[in-house]
Order: sequence, then C-alpha cells, then structure tokens
Amino acid sequence: MKLWRLALAVFWVSVLMACSEYGEARRAYERGDYKLAYQHLSALAGKGDARAQFDLAHMHFSGIGVPPDTSRGWSYLMASAKGGNTAAMVELAMRYASGIGTEQSLIMAARWYRHAAGLGDPIAAYNLASMHEAGTEVAKDPLRAYAWYVIAQKNGNQGARERVDELRSKMLREDVERGDALVKQLLINPES
Repeated sequence: MKLWRLALAVFWVSVLMACSEYGEARRAYERGDYKLAYQHLSALAGKGDARAQFDLAHMHFSGIGVPPDTSRGWSYLMASAKGGNTAAMVELAMRYASGIGTEQSLIMAARWYRHAAGLGDPIAAYNLASMHEAGTEVAKDPLRAYAWYVIAQKNGNQGARERVDELRSKMLREDVERGDALVKQLLINPES
C-alpha cells in the first residue's frame, strides 16, 4: 500500500514540475526570450510533452527564435499530434487539406480530423462533417455528415447548430433517428 502512495506522489510531482517548466517556457516566449523558451520547450519535447512539441513546431515553421525549418516543424507537429494534442491534429489535417508544406492529401486530412473529433475537438468534427457532406475524399454521406455536425455542436461549435438544423429540416424522421443513433456510435468509436 505504501509503494502505491509513493508512486502516486512521484507521478503528481512530475506532472506539477512539467506544468511549471511549461509555464516557464511560455512566459519566456511571451516576453520575447525565445532562446530560453526554446531550451525549456526542447527539454519538455524530449520527454514527450505534446504541448511543447506543438509550440516548437510553430517556432520552426515561423522562424521565431530559430531559423525557419519546415522539416523540423513537421516533425514536431507530427510528434505532438501522435502524442494526443488535438490542436496539433487539427493543424496537421488543415495542412494536409491545403497542401501547406506537404503534398495535399484530403485522405490524410480526414484521418487526422477523425482522430481529433474522436477526442472531442469541435473544429475537427465540423470539418469532417463538411467533408462527408460534400463527398470530399470521403464517402458522400449526409447521415454521417449530420452525425459529425451534431457531435461538433455538442462539443461547442456554434456554427454546427445551423448545419444540424438545416439538415434535420430536410431529413425524414427515421433518418434523424438513424443519425442520432450514429452519433452515439461515433462517440464510442469514431472509426466506425
């Protein structure tokens, strides 16, 4: 029992230290001390901190405090997205959708939107719904579009409300029921 408490204490101390170090990095960045910010962020990124990886990606893409380096920016952005950072997933999807810094791939965009939407990101859910509504590199599927718009709305995307209302007004009652069932299914398994 004591070992369990010790492990929990060590875990929380490490979490607090990481938050503190990240806070130091952000404060350094905000006051324009990019060299110090980069040092802190690099240390955190090396430990797998997805927030730090995301910030480093932006520093490299924009050339803030470091020479512009799209390759390193992509590397950090990908690591952040794979580390569970939904903002990184959405940006990665947007970059793939637009072909910014990479070859355009709407398939990859849809994949990353789906990952982020499954984690509750309202922008990703909205964009994925739009892709299904238009049939852009994913199957044109009004029911799936409706379901992702509902999820986007539930997660706080105000623009999704209009789309949900408009689609619902054009749907049969049975289709609305099927769409609502699909919402529940997608909330459990976004890949379904």
